[in-house]
Amino acid sequence: MKPIWTIFLVWSCALCELQATPSQWLLIRHAEKPISGDDLSYKGYERAAALVPFMTLQPSSAPFKTPTAIFAQSPSKNHHSHRPILTVTPLAQKLNISINTFYTYDDYKQMIDDINTNASLDNQTVLICWAYQNLGNIASFIGVDKAPNYPGKQFDRLWIINMTNSKVASFQDLSQRLLYGDAKS
Repeated sequence: MKPIWTIFLVWSCALCELQATPSQWLLIRHAEKPISGDDLSYKGYERAAALVPFMTLQPSSAPFKTPTAIFAQSPSKNHHSHRPILTVTPLAQKLNISINTFYTYDDYKQMIDDINTNASLDNQTVLICWAYQNLGNIASFIGVDKAPNYPGKQFDRLWIINMTNSKVASFQDLSQRLLYGDAKS
């Protein structure tokens, strides 16, 4: 009888892990880029620095929480940019957390699957910084119905995806309003 009970307990724990999901996803595009190169522009570094108080000092009425995990697109053979990592580095340093840079441009499905099965991220706030071309795909894969395409010429959007019972409860597209020229809404 003991072996059957052990098998049931192990299966139950595995099932619980499969159902883990963050309570909130925050999606941002990397900060501004220079005319050429894979780095950030001066304005991009300003945005990266401004993300620190934006993400950590918001009032209790803010629509998002401070992230407990940060994922940033890693450079790959076809996408050499370090901009996603550079964008969130000051924030990660302030929060004293590591940036997960394991996933490259096309690995977002695997990343979302891995996050959703990571029990330590259950009911947490996860920040993802990626190239704009895949942010709509990432939002869709999380479960956003009719996810928009991220505007190619904008760097100031924050997408907030709130979850309830592992389902999308709400999606918000807000301006960061961090730098001169950012959208008002």
